[in-house]
Amino acid sequence: MIDTIKSEADILKLLTELQMQKEELRLQNEALQISENKYRILVENSPDAIAIYRDRKVVFVNRECLRLMGAQSKADLLGKSLIEFVHPDYREFVIERMKKVTPKGTVLPIAEEKFIILDGSEIDIEVKAMSVIFENKPAVQLIIRDISDRKQTEIKLIESENRYKRITEGLTDYLYTVIVKNGKVVKTIHNEACKAITGYSSKEFLNDPYLWINMVVPEEREKIAARFLKILDNIDLPPSEHRIICKNGKIKWIRDTSIPKYNLNGKLIAYDGVIKDITQEKQSELAIQLKNEELILSNAEKDKFFSIIAHDLRSPFNAFLGFTQLMAEELDSLSIKEVQKIAVGMKTSAMNLFHLLENLLEWSRFQRGATGFNPERFLLMPKIGECLEPVLETATKKGITFAFDIPDDMLICADSNMFGSIIRNLTFNAVKFTPRGGKVSLSAKPISENYVEITIKDTGIGMNKNILDNLFRLCETARRSGTDGEASTGLGLIICKEFVEKNSGKITVESELGVGSTLKFTLPSL
Repeated sequence: MIDTIKSEADILKLLTELQMQKEELRLQNEALQISENKYRILVENSPDAIAIYRDRKVVFVNRECLRLMGAQSKADLLGKSLIEFVHPDYREFVIERMKKVTPKGTVLPIAEEKFIILDGSEIDIEVKAMSVIFENKPAVQLIIRDISDRKQTEIKLIESENRYKRITEGLTDYLYTVIVKNGKVVKTIHNEACKAITGYSSKEFLNDPYLWINMVVPEEREKIAARFLKILDNIDLPPSEHRIICKNGKIKWIRDTSIPKYNLNGKLIAYDGVIKDITQEKQSELAIQLKNEELILSNAEKDKFFSIIAHDLRSPFNAFLGFTQLMAEELDSLSIKEVQKIAVGMKTSAMNLFHLLENLLEWSRFQRGATGFNPERFLLMPKIGECLEPVLETATKKGITFAFDIPDDMLICADSNMFGSIIRNLTFNAVKFTPRGGKVSLSAKPISENYVEITIKDTGIGMNKNILDNLFRLCETARRSGTDGEASTGLGLIICKEFVEKNSGKITVESELGVGSTLKFTLPSL
């Protein structure tokens, strides 16, 4: 601006500047008008109801606001106090809320309120408030949405939940409902029967929607999560059987049967389920499975056993039959020495056959549970002497000597018949696999206050690793003939092991090929 006009040129310059300012103001007004028109078009066509008020009076409403409020025209709303449409229960809340709106561009968070529209009915609304400039003056703009349908749905859901609780609380079956929204679990409702199985209360499940998934044992959690995703994809699934970790840390098996629920649009909104504790059922299944496996193994062992027995029974029988046939056909031509030799052979075959049958009967009785068990205390050395009588005859013929290192006053507590079978079998084996002129030693010592260890050591042919590994099993590799061709099934050692363990003891073997074997077993002394 020219401070002092000194000439006509100054006047023209001043007029030019004024004209330019006027034109700039006109352009600004036009731009503002265009902006306001665009704003009005956007607001007017907004799907949300929009109202603007200033000085507590409504100064603008869009078409959606007219529909929401049940107005015939804008005149029904313009100039009226906004607060008169607020439900009495919410007026104090709204007044305090509006005090927070200032001309500095305040935006208040969305709040749920209730309006009384022109026909007197009530609607639930969601309101967002912000400060704006309307017609060049500060004002407050409200964006309003009708959420009455949503509220009714929520009320119905709450009523449904309450009805579900009333119906299910008295039931002993474990029932649950999972509420799903936008593909996510928002709530789980469990009746009180859940506590008997899981240890968690229905309130704990309500407070933690994902508690049920987190209860699944870690190694099965991914499987259950994948199952839930399939349910979300509208895939009907069979019941799931899996393990859970209860509140007390105990693991249980459960069967989860779920039924999905969809809305009219086919969208999953919930699924109901029934939980059953099948721990006992699973344990029974496992027990049956183990029994079946044991039965299959037992049958296989018995088949193998009878195959071995049939083979080993044949040898002494063939020898016995051969001797009797020889005597029957050639007795007149045989000398006394030849008859005596045949008689000794027949006796040896008969003794082998008797020993084999005795073991067979003992094993059979034990397998059927028909073997009595009557532990008693007795002196060890006299009992061993009694058991060795049938063994010493064979040992004497092979020139095998026995040595003893057993205290005279040593006592053990065991079933007398089982102990006799153990001693006879172990010493028979020692004699059988010891060459002529060898030695068998028996010793015993206490190894604790309650147990005695008995050792039988021979100077026999010993065993290799393969025989040792299969010593207490019905196995071809554990069978071999004695040093004088004596038959062997390996059944005697199996009986010894079972009888020792029945008497709460343990049996071990050490052996070196060509050097001999040492068998040790423990028995209670009290």
